[in-house]
This record gives sequence, structure tokens and C-alpha cells, in this order.
Amino acid sequence: MKKAIIIIVSVLVVALGTCTCLYFFTDTFNFLKPASTNFSNQAKKLLGTDKDNKYSNYEEFLKRFKLTEKSYVGNADISMNVSLPSSVVDSSTQKLINSSTVKYSGSYDASSKAMSNNIGLYKDSKEFLTLKLLQKDQTMSIGCSDLYDKTLNFDMSKYEEFCKKNNITVDEETKESMNMLNSLNDNNSADLLYDLFYLSEADYNSLNKTYGNLLVDLIDKDNYSTKKNQKISVNGDDVKTTAYSLTLSGEDAYNLINKFIDLVKKDETTKKLIIDKYNVLKKYNGVLYSSYAETSSLAKSTDSEELPDLTTDDIDKYLDELVKKLEENKDKLTKSDECLKFTIYSNKKSEPVKFEISALKDKKDKDGSVIFTEDLSDGKTKYSISIKELNNILNKDSNDDDDTDTDIFSNTSKNTTSSRNTTSSKNNTSTDSIISSINSSSKSNSKSSRSSSSSSSSSTISTLMNSLTDIIIEDDYTKTDDSKKGTITISAKASGSKQDVLKIDYENIDSKSEYKSSFSVSCPLYSTASLDYIYDITGLDSDTQNIKFEVNGKLNYYSAKLSATGSITYGKSNIPELTAENSVDVFNLSKEEVQKLTTDIVTKASDTLPEKLALYGIKVTKEEILSAIPDTQPTATQDATTPDTTTPDATNPVVTEPAA
Repeated sequence: MKKAIIIIVSVLVVALGTCTCLYFFTDTFNFLKPASTNFSNQAKKLLGTDKDNKYSNYEEFLKRFKLTEKSYVGNADISMNVSLPSSVVDSSTQKLINSSTVKYSGSYDASSKAMSNNIGLYKDSKEFLTLKLLQKDQTMSIGCSDLYDKTLNFDMSKYEEFCKKNNITVDEETKESMNMLNSLNDNNSADLLYDLFYLSEADYNSLNKTYGNLLVDLIDKDNYSTKKNQKISVNGDDVKTTAYSLTLSGEDAYNLINKFIDLVKKDETTKKLIIDKYNVLKKYNGVLYSSYAETSSLAKSTDSEELPDLTTDDIDKYLDELVKKLEENKDKLTKSDECLKFTIYSNKKSEPVKFEISALKDKKDKDGSVIFTEDLSDGKTKYSISIKELNNILNKDSNDDDDTDTDIFSNTSKNTTSSRNTTSSKNNTSTDSIISSINSSSKSNSKSSRSSSSSSSSSTISTLMNSLTDIIIEDDYTKTDDSKKGTITISAKASGSKQDVLKIDYENIDSKSEYKSSFSVSCPLYSTASLDYIYDITGLDSDTQNIKFEVNGKLNYYSAKLSATGSITYGKSNIPELTAENSVDVFNLSKEEVQKLTTDIVTKASDTLPEKLALYGIKVTKEEILSAIPDTQPTATQDATTPDTTTPDATNPVVTEPAA
């Protein structure tokens, strides 16, 4: 008997365990689950957040933001080809751009945090000028063999001492640059995104526990409903589904926001993370402010003192202010009975196949007006936005407020009666006239008809916008575990006629060995307009990665193309060694030595630059360059970091005036 009892109990335990697993981890017993739980589960599936959310997966996500863990060497060739109106860029400048190439090579050493960069400008494959930059600790080094035989070292820790020794006024901009350099070195700014996104495993799990089921935790169960055996159309196919709905009134939204704010106030993990990320931004503030202040007059007039500390009390005060402002606007949210209804239709496999947002008069309204739908089927996703219904909602709200009618696509406010008459007139536009306009825009691509074609296209767009009722986005694709390829078509529907407005052919790859993002945009209404983009990295599973980047845009006769190809190899570095034989420590020099250094640089420039500048059609004589040699001693206000060495480059090739 005892044995029989044990067997029965064992069977019951196994059965109970099986049912428990089926209940919590499958959809077998959905009919027994609360409607709120079912909707929440379907929402997670719809958003793709139902997948495995282990911390190890999050760590893999973080790795892509960690840029300075490994040493590397890299190179890239960058070129442009433009054909633009002379009013935008003159023809001579375009020729120079099209015949020029920028060659880059660089290296980073993870142990010493030293970085070197070589940037060379080439004209018709012939070197014009190569600038060498090296940064280690607080020393910035600059070299150019065409201007001086040695590299110039600027140890910014010695700058103020150098100025004091030589009776030179400390330049504030140079001092700010020094602080920026220190911040870059100390804070490792390349890892800013990593630091912002980083979560410890404990914090990650805590957030999932607190916010992983908000729809169930914060919204009353009476707002949810479930309807079985709902026959709907999904991308043209009839599908038998179960409808899971969430209905929210203005009052529900008000309560939801209040509950969420209260949840944040009680969650110590969230407040700790807010402070942590604030401190990350605070750490980088000097760098960010310095960069911004160089180009912004507003920033220069703004107090740039260090950001104050942030405490949990500060966060609580801010959240209290939000609650106060919410309370002040309570009537605007709660005075109306109108609701939004969110419905997810699930097939017999418990997979979402359609998502729908409807506007209801009140909670008793069963159907309402559909303003957004998303259809999901194998190889196709379709989004539909009802502009007509959105306008009706906005116009009603506007009429309730100030008796005016506002169109979603208009910047003007009109009298209600007039607006309605206009709307009626717009909606009565004949389909034949629209089709006629569309056809006229694509009749001929010859030079003689391009102007009229462009005008016709503009007219077609104007007609579509005036009588627009729906915007439709269709994504037809093929998909594997690590790739997706397809075509997105954006269409406009007006007066019963549908017109394709934009087409995007795309391909995305995210595998262990390759990351690729590419698309090609075309406009049926403007056949001469297109945009192509590609960013491709191969060799992700090896130490050497090859990179390709390209953007190509065309409009009528005009085009612009930017191309870059290169590679990066991790695990090694190539930082040049600077010695007393191949470099000069500028801040160890006297004023007289700086004067001589300047003279030597300008003298060599006068020997090398005239011939090189001639490659770009710039005529400069040796004498004109030599005139830049200062004929007086440096003044007290002269910045010794730039001892009038004004290094000619592509953007400022020649100094034709004597130094001050």
C-alpha cells in the first residue's frame, strides 16, 4: 500500500510539475491565464523581447562599444567624386576634390595608451602633404617632412612654465586645449558609450525584475479583454485568431504615469544607475564642453564650471515636480471619455499576426476608428496609418479647444466651416486626374522634358498630399538567423488611388564573421533621384577586419559620392619612437631657439611648397613664403605653441602675410 501511495504521489508531482511548466513557459493554458498576462506575453512577442534575456547576452551586446581594449593598426583610403551646380561648389574646386585622395594610417597601443595618426593628401596619386600626429600622456607631437626634418613635441604639462620662463602670456585657448587633452587621456573618452550602457549583472537582473512586467503591474486588469475566434485579414489572407486588447482612457493614462513615477521613486537600483550615468557624463563634461565651446558662441557665454553632484534627493525632487506638473494638467487628460484601444491578434500557434490601434468614443465603444495597423506574415510586414482618422481626431480636439480646425499636414489654422468645405472639396478630387498627373510625371526622361516632368511630379505630390487618406509601408523580405534582405515600399493613398512614393532595397547581415548594412533608395515620382549606402565589415572572427563604406546620391544631372576602404588589425601596434635625434621638445627651447625653429620651418616650406601647390593650380613663389618669417622677437602676447609656424595644409595652404 505504501508503495502504491508513493507511486501515486510521484505521478502527481510529475504531472503538477509538467502542468506548471506548461502554464508558465508555454501557451498551452492561455485560457486559464488572466487577460492582462496574455496581452503582456503577446506584446513581448510582438516587440521581440520574449527571447532569452540572460546577462551573458547583454555582455555580448556591450562588447561592440568597448573600443580601447586591444592595440591595433589600421589604414583607410578616402575619396570623393562630385558633380554639383556651380552655385553650390565651383567647377575648379570640384575638379580638385575629384582628383584628390586622403590616405590614413594609424595605430593605438593599449598598454601605453599612445596613439599615432598619419593623414596624407594625394593629388592624382601623387603625394601632396602628409601630416603625422602622435599623442602619448600629455604630449602632442606633430610632424611633416615637407616642412621640417624633425617631429615637434609639445608637452602640455610644461606649457605654463615655458611661458613664464620666456615672459609670454599664457593663451587661454591653448590652456583649454591642454585640459581637454588631459581629460581625453584620463577618461578614455573612446569608451563613453560603453560606460553609459554598462550594467552589472545584479543591476541588470534587478531592472528586469522591477520593469519586466509593467503592463500587468501598473494597469488594472479591467482594462484588458480577450476575444476568441476572431476572423481577420492579414496581408490579404483570412486568419482565425484570438484578440488580446488593452483599452486606456485619459484617466487610465494619468494613473499609469503616476504609478510609474512612484515605482521609480521606490526603486533604489534605478536611482543609483541614474547617478552613475550622470557621473559618467560629468567625467566627460570637460571634453565635451571644450569641443562644443570652440564652435558655439552660446557655450562661450555659458558658465562652464564643473557640474554639481547629483543625489537621490535631487532625483526625488525632480520626480515630485513631474507629479506636480501632471496634476496641473490632470483635467486635460481626464475630462474626455475617449480611449485608445491596443489589440494584438494571435494565431493558433500563439504568434502575433496583427497589431491594431483604434480610437474609441468611450469604453463602451466596441469598434471605434482604426488609426494604425501592423500585419505580420512570413516574409512580409505591412504598416498602415490612417491620416484621415488622425485628422478627424485632431480636428475634433481643436474644435473642442478653440473652435478651429487644424490639418495634420498644414501649418495654418482655419475656420471650422471653411475647413470642412475645403476637406470635402479635396476628397472629391477625381481618381482619373490623380492618375493622369502620375502618368505625366514619368512620360519622358529626355533633356527637353525634364523640367516639365519635374513640375508634373511636384504637382502629383501636391495632389496626393491634399487628398491624402492613408500612408502604407510594406516590407517584403527573406530572413535567416543572421541576415535579412528585402524591399520596403512607402505608398500614399488618396481618393481611392494608391501611389508608390519611395522604395528602399536593403540588406542587413549580423553574423560572427560579417556585419553589413546597406540600402538603395529610389523615388518613383522622381526617377532621376536615388541614394545608395553601404557599410560592410568582414573578418569579425579574425584579428584583421576589412571595412568598406560608401554613400552615393544622385538628383537629375547632379551627384555626390563618398568612398572609404580600409582595414584594421588587432593585437599589435606601430607607434613610432621619438628620440632627441628625430624630434624637438618645443617647450624646452628658449625664445631665440623658437625663433630659429620658425625660420627653419618657413625656409624649408619655401623650397618644397611652390611645386606641391602647383598640383592644385596655386601659384606661390618662394619669396612670398619667406615673407612669413618673423623679423622681430616674439611679443608678450604671442602664443609660443604656435610660433608662427602656420603649417600649410589643404585648407590653409599658404601664409602670405608676415607674422605679427
